Amino acid sequence: MTRSLSAEGSGAVIETSKIVYGAWLFAWVFVAFLSTALIALDGTEPDTVFIAVPIIGILFSATGILRPKRIQLNREALAYRPVWGPRLVLRRTDIASFDVFVLHYSGSGFLICKMRPEVLKGGGRYNLGFDMLPDELVKALRRWLGRTP
Repeated sequence: MTRSLSAEGSGAVIETSKIVYGAWLFAWVFVAFLSTALIALDGTEPDTVFIAVPIIGILFSATGILRPKRIQLNREALAYRPVWGPRLVLRRTDIASFDVFVLHYSGSGFLICKMRPEVLKGGGRYNLGFDMLPDELVKALRRWLGRTP
């Protein structure tokens, strides 16, 4: 994620770099070529998953280059725009906290926005997508929320 302005300020924008999506695109194209070569060498009928996963990865990465994931902060709300799907606007007063579901020890994982129990039944949450360094992003979002990390 790259930041423009400070996360504490009004109108701050935090978005995933297009370079990250370009690297993912390169990796998925490599996987697709490798898969195709293995299928050709084996000479058997490929499984649907074996073909579909790289294609979905390529489409997601290409879309990310054109429309990167973005979190926009202002005084009243957080606006989240994923690579695919509709925009989500969450009022600052409805947010309980931010957290991370860690996938890898090096610091990659999913950013989670936990909502207050009175807003979503049982204090539901929103997954705000995969990030390479979510801990730094969580610190900035907690400062924006008015809670020190």
